[in-house]
Amino acid sequence: MKQKRKTGRKLLGFLLTLAMVIGLMPAMGLTAYAGGSITTYTITIPSTLTVKNSGWNATDGISATGTLAEGKKLTVTASSTNSWALKSGENSVGYNLATATGTYSSSATPASWEFTALSNTAMTQPMGIIVEDYSAKPAGTYTDTVTFTVSVEDARQLYSFTLTGPYTGDTLVVEYYEGDTWNDMVAKYSKLKIIKNWIGFGSDGMISKNGGDWVLTTDTVDPNATYTIE
Repeated sequence: MKQKRKTGRKLLGFLLTLAMVIGLMPAMGLTAYAGGSITTYTITIPSTLTVKNSGWNATDGISATGTLAEGKKLTVTASSTNSWALKSGENSVGYNLATATGTYSSSATPASWEFTALSNTAMTQPMGIIVEDYSAKPAGTYTDTVTFTVSVEDARQLYSFTLTGPYTGDTLVVEYYEGDTWNDMVAKYSKLKIIKNWIGFGSDGMISKNGGDWVLTTDTVDPNATYTIE
């Protein structure tokens, strides 16, 4: 019997597998500890997706709930068993995993997702499949397995320096993330105080930058500066 080729739509099965934990469960939850803070999260990813047409195929996306430790973010990356191709025997159809509609490209960089804030309400980021034109391919079930890897990473670079009081000899190791202000430091360290619009160090004096002006509460902490107490 001669095989009949379809010229219309074909259904292509697309299997997604979660990496390293809980087998094929469509949601996974983990707790990570960093510097005394706790990141607790649940990631939900569709376990199976069906491609309905070439081009863009939307999904329910990737969602996350939980809490993030200070200065942390949640990153989701993906890798493909078939090097980003849906396969049926010797036949294959290329695809891209993406966050927005676009044109299929064999050299496209696989999508990744970042969550810089979490809550008890699910936050969802878009995920879709951009598939190359497969109208000339033989009918069949084309599949691939995608492994998702979830990691907790630094959202901003962490810096530190030490302040020493010239009179009391008190010391304070100030740790801050890129973009933090001195107002943030006052809220974090009891030895720092606001005097008018400037920052003081206990009873030792005012904090100055590079031996010059006193620092304001609204100033961003500068990793390239030297801070001393006058």
